[in-house]
Amino acid sequence: MTILAFADVQGFCPAQPSSPAIVGWGGDRNFLPAHPDPEPITGPARSSPARPELVTIPIPAFAVPEQISAALSEAEAMRTAAQEFYSALDEARQLSRTMVAEDEAIPMDKQTVDYAVQSLLPIIKRYKLPPPLMLPLQNAGIGVEWHTAGMNIELRFRKPYQVYAVLEDAHGAIRDYHGPDPDLVRASSALACLNPRAVR
Repeated sequence: MTILAFADVQGFCPAQPSSPAIVGWGGDRNFLPAHPDPEPITGPARSSPARPELVTIPIPAFAVPEQISAALSEAEAMRTAAQEFYSALDEARQLSRTMVAEDEAIPMDKQTVDYAVQSLLPIIKRYKLPPPLMLPLQNAGIGVEWHTAGMNIELRFRKPYQVYAVLEDAHGAIRDYHGPDPDLVRASSALACLNPRAVR
């Protein structure tokens, strides 16, 4: 579910501010919590909770229809990128449970996964990127990869602030790099180049 918040840049103040715990209607017409409980990394598989994405797009007070249409398209692209990212994350969690059940790996570390999400989600939404391949690592970390449009981008989150990056570009727009990238400075630049090439 997406909640679009259109802000009047000339100043708008709602008469009755909504409760921070309520963000909108769900499909069953019940209110959804603003911050649903996260799904645990370990334990029996269960369905993922809904993740409402708040997308704020400033729109001038006297916006023309073309501006509104462009803002809506931008918001939809950001929502789609975030939704696909979470779907890939859910697949990685399911695979991790299977590997743990078969004694092939230890569970993914929650702090490492949280760090990966907090680091990547703003970049994913900013550049409206295609979904990555996400895989659990044997050391309890998580790998996030893109192999498309002549680019090979692999990020291995081993612990919070311990990220190993493999950045390769067949077109030569970025310099190949294999090494640490704890703040995703190099990865962010590579992902910015991936955006216009990727076919959604």
